[in-house]
Amino acid sequence: MIAAIRSAAAYVAVSVYVLIVTPPGVLVAALFGWKKHLYVLGRFGVRLGLAVSGIRVRVSGREHLPTG
Repeated sequence: MIAAIRSAAAYVAVSVYVLIVTPPGVLVAALFGWKKHLYVLGRFGVRLGLAVSGIRVRVSGREHLPTG
């Protein structure tokens, strides 16, 4: 039951975020050519969905990745 509530809350939160943030974000990207900020907005939306649904991300083996 708790999982269903978390899922529903995540769906609602991300949907509202997309409806509010996407139109101004796309407009700014089209007018000024700032496409990089769309990735920032998208990444925040993903983090919002993960946080609301209670999903944690753990990375192991990071020391094996090349720098840069």
